[in-house]
Amino acid sequence: MERTGLEQNPELQEEEIFNDEQKAMEPINFEASKQDILKLFYEDEPIQAYNLFKKLKQCIEQDLVQFNDDQSETPEQQMDKFEQSEEMVALKKDFLIIEYFMKELNSDMSSWTRHTDKPDFKIYYRQEQGFKGLTLYLEVEFKSPLMNLFTILAEVDLFQKWIPFTAKSELKGSVSHLRKLAYLKQNFPFPMSAREVYLSACGIALEDQKACILTLSSVEKDSWFGTSIQRDPKCVYMDIHKAFIYAKALDKNTSVLKMIQNVDPHLDYIPQALINFGMKNLIGVFIGQIRKRCENLPEEYLKLMEEKKEFYDEIYRKVCAVSQESVL
Repeated sequence: MERTGLEQNPELQEEEIFNDEQKAMEPINFEASKQDILKLFYEDEPIQAYNLFKKLKQCIEQDLVQFNDDQSETPEQQMDKFEQSEEMVALKKDFLIIEYFMKELNSDMSSWTRHTDKPDFKIYYRQEQGFKGLTLYLEVEFKSPLMNLFTILAEVDLFQKWIPFTAKSELKGSVSHLRKLAYLKQNFPFPMSAREVYLSACGIALEDQKACILTLSSVEKDSWFGTSIQRDPKCVYMDIHKAFIYAKALDKNTSVLKMIQNVDPHLDYIPQALINFGMKNLIGVFIGQIRKRCENLPEEYLKLMEEKKEFYDEIYRKVCAVSQESVL
């Protein structure tokens, strides 16, 4: 099977992303290490934060961590409290999603049903054991700089203008430039009820892979980093257990997007006719629209890039980290 964009780097391995250089362990201070991890988390450096977190756990296993002399909490309780913090739960979930995606990307994908299988346009799906709903794989090439794609994906409020059946789309929260909370409401044809979802998203530059990614998952709790989750009782909440957008520049004028998402729309049964309808009228249109907008970025996006210069400068910096200057 031809796998667009992998020819240049066929051996994508999660170890390359996560593993830092092996160094002799030296004693570290728990509180100082914790603050360093959180600082990197809020500075949009999740890979560095995750590597420090792994180092902290390794040092604990080797009894090389100096804990605070707190009579109210044991060292085990201090570490458990840190691991259960919202920041660490989010960070660990991001990397579980990445590991899953890399595993699939390196597989022969023989377990997937092919709905569309063209060199520059692919839609696969499957029903996974242990998950309700469908898992989708999308791949599309487009003739534009990588920056155009992330500009389109960043403007959540405009999703309702081009993503099929989307009645409402709003940016609801933000803890950093690249970690956001989005809200989507979709009105599907009768007899389906309206669906809604709060999506947690994190942007990451994979410098070793020369790619940028977004990890996505629906919010299950009633708050997200201090933002209250207000669910509409008239809507069915849609679960997105894991989703991943991977994008890289193939050459000066060509980029590729790959996406895997597990979506549970909370239907008792998903007939083949509904699957076919969704592939054509939702997924197919989504890919066509995002390609069209990437290749001819609408004027409203250009204006927003000027208005949000600090934000887009940060995105541009991340894109530059994974692309040659000539590609941009």
